[in-house]
Amino acid sequence: MSKSSKGISLIAATLAFVVAGGIFFYFYRTIGSVNAHIGELTAQVTQNSKKEEQLRSLKALFADTASQRGAVDTYFIGQDGVVPFLERLETLGKETGVDLEVSSVSVEKSDAPQAVLEKVPLTLSIAGSFTAVMRFINLLEKIPIPGELTLARLDRAESGKTFIWKASITGSFSKIK
Repeated sequence: MSKSSKGISLIAATLAFVVAGGIFFYFYRTIGSVNAHIGELTAQVTQNSKKEEQLRSLKALFADTASQRGAVDTYFIGQDGVVPFLERLETLGKETGVDLEVSSVSVEKSDAPQAVLEKVPLTLSIAGSFTAVMRFINLLEKIPIPGELTLARLDRAESGKTFIWKASITGSFSKIK
């Protein structure tokens, strides 16, 4: 081999080595990029799997607590429960021996968008014996619905030889929105 053919061979070998190095570098970078993308996708799949598992867990919890949530709902006036609540008060009045009249009732809408409860202000007029009126007021205070009695006015009126006690009661109770 002549000197010039050795030089050409050396240049060709060097060129081939540089091209092979460039191809290797290209594949190395491409594989690294694909590997990084696979890592991101794996992280997303793992995160989505965790979210799905949490959702399944919440759905199971929601199903498991249905009876308990139903029991909690009995401690508030239901969404459409104002009339049944008033009927409950009328029944309570009959059981305690008082004449009951609902003088006023309304529903105060809450301005807060996140509010779950509304107030049901009402005014009741009752009449009966002192014992019956006091028993009704006591039971009304202990009714298992969050609320407050803000005013109770008690008057005595004569009816022949007996006395009739009259009371005007103002308060409000909580209702589910």
